[in-house]
Amino acid sequence: MNQRRTALITGASGAIGAACAYRLARQGWDLLLHYRTERDETLTKNCTDAGARVGWWQADLSEDDWTDSLRDQLKDSGEVTGIVHAAGNTGEGLIARVSDDQIDRTLAIHVRAAAIIVRECSRHLLRARFGRIVLIGSTVGLSGNAGQSIYAAAKMGQIGLVRAWTREMARRGITSNVVAPGWIETDMTVDILNRNRDALENEIPAARIGQPDDVAAAVAFLMTEEAGYISGQTLPVNGGLWMV
Repeated sequence: MNQRRTALITGASGAIGAACAYRLARQGWDLLLHYRTERDETLTKNCTDAGARVGWWQADLSEDDWTDSLRDQLKDSGEVTGIVHAAGNTGEGLIARVSDDQIDRTLAIHVRAAAIIVRECSRHLLRARFGRIVLIGSTVGLSGNAGQSIYAAAKMGQIGLVRAWTREMARRGITSNVVAPGWIETDMTVDILNRNRDALENEIPAARIGQPDDVAAAVAFLMTEEAGYISGQTLPVNGGLWMV
């Protein structure tokens, strides 16, 4: 990278968000890291040691009152030209039992928040004639899964967002893509993985559960200048579990 740039990473206290942050710090990005309840000071140190300037922004992205705080953070953190939307939630149930609140929270975090963040950063992205947008989707958005219909819809919604943003902004050097993980070892998946690890590993062609850095490696590539001709795409990172 010819000059230092700033990336906003949501969900940076989670395993995938943290892995993306550390990768991008080593790649030469400064960072504005989002958290909901508790920031990760170990991640701050690791990214700072890698040469990045690090700021934090707190917000519950399932709520509807954080746009002003984002605008304040963007003023303080410099001009953001990279966005990695890794914030997420899990847990639904069969459609007959899903509550209004579950539907609203899932769509708010995965779709509404992504749209607002990109909207708030878009003016600078367009002016800079450079931008990298990566949404962390899910293989479930491609394949569907019983008990996760709203989550699957939200992840498919992210695919629609990046395709439309590509039509709007790619001519100005701004790429928009989805990285769609399969089974990844995180705090959110640990219980189900512990119960079903052998069966899942037998089902995955790569014969292993993915690690957060597997996802971060794909994100880090899409954030490079060299990836400037890739936009509007969905990249599955799932060991071959779902192939497109």
